[in-house]
Amino acid sequence: MNIFSLKDILKGDKIIWIVYLFLCTVSLIEVFSADSRLTFKSNDLWAPITKHSILLFGGILVAWIVHRQSFRYFRLVGALGYILSIALLILTKFIGQETNGSTRWISLFGFQFQPSEIAKLSIILLIANIISKGRDSTDGKLTDKTVNIALGVTAPVFLLILSENFSTSMLLFVTVLCMLFIGKMKARYARKILVSIALFCGTTFVVLRYTPPQIFKIVSTFVPATHRAITWQNRLKNFGSERVPADSFDLDKDAQIAHANIAIASSHGVGKMPGNSSERDFLSQASSDFIFAIIIEETGLLGAGLVMFMYIVLVIKIGQIASRCKTVFPMFTLIGIALIISIQAITNMAVAVSIIPVTGQPLPFVSRGGSSIIISGIYIGIILSISRYVTEKEDNQQSALPKETAIETTDYDDEDNIE
Repeated sequence: MNIFSLKDILKGDKIIWIVYLFLCTVSLIEVFSADSRLTFKSNDLWAPITKHSILLFGGILVAWIVHRQSFRYFRLVGALGYILSIALLILTKFIGQETNGSTRWISLFGFQFQPSEIAKLSIILLIANIISKGRDSTDGKLTDKTVNIALGVTAPVFLLILSENFSTSMLLFVTVLCMLFIGKMKARYARKILVSIALFCGTTFVVLRYTPPQIFKIVSTFVPATHRAITWQNRLKNFGSERVPADSFDLDKDAQIAHANIAIASSHGVGKMPGNSSERDFLSQASSDFIFAIIIEETGLLGAGLVMFMYIVLVIKIGQIASRCKTVFPMFTLIGIALIISIQAITNMAVAVSIIPVTGQPLPFVSRGGSSIIISGIYIGIILSISRYVTEKEDNQQSALPKETAIETTDYDDEDNIE
């Protein structure tokens, strides 16, 4: 008789576990194939994949640890994580490490990570908590005060990330707005926000599209936060320009777009099989920003479609778990996680197939990157933790256990009950 069973070790929704482990397996295979540049640089075949394997195992371990925790602790995690992320983002401005023209990484105690990843997780938990506490008792809609607080706590993180990582700041902002809209923001407030967004996007487009680069160079000497404006301008202009053969591109600028297209076209729809990519040697971000192009090149439309299908299954399952929640906080935590995973995945894939300009967003659970892998593991752990408690509550109700037992196993049922 086995003392431990798989059911006892891996709790929560099994489909979530299957999708997560499948994407980790894809990551292991495709990153190993795509990291030829790092292999050549280190002169060690196994060094890059060994590090990535350790990170993947760390992400799975973190997911397992988090999914065993009581959900009541995640409110505190959101508040403390928010304070920590702001402190780290400010610290990054002074001692951050510059890579590819942007200062997004910080190294502490021998570990290099992106504080923006911590900020994304913290904001989701914090906004979910704010929404759960700020609903009008008469119509169930969010009060204006609640929306102001939510936007107010998002603003400092948004501004701190914006100057170095425009796409991440916009991803975070869009996620928060979607959470507020789903949370039943009042119509008049929603109209004001939509008009403000339209004006901001229109103004930003006009400025980036038509301002001479020399102006940005002058401004950046007085306002350091605008030093990435020329990069954003180049990406926007190059996206709308006529396609140029790959051999005419500057390898330090826009060659990735051309070689990503070549990778997709050379798959001929069926793929070259894992390990046989040719464009990985020309894509400097083959294992991160353009990993989806390598997946298409090596596995064809079938492999790429399967990866997309897994993300769809993941979002659907998260939605099903959220629909079973009886309280607002866990429900909107799941909604926030589903939004940020799906938007980020769609963005990465859209960049790889040249639907939108280059953004630098990794493919969740698949792209190489320590911060992203560990935080993604926490996302999965939170999803599974909520799934576990929802299932236990339903089992308690069906078996008509004593009230004391039901309270003990459903400790996230609190004052924000929406029934």
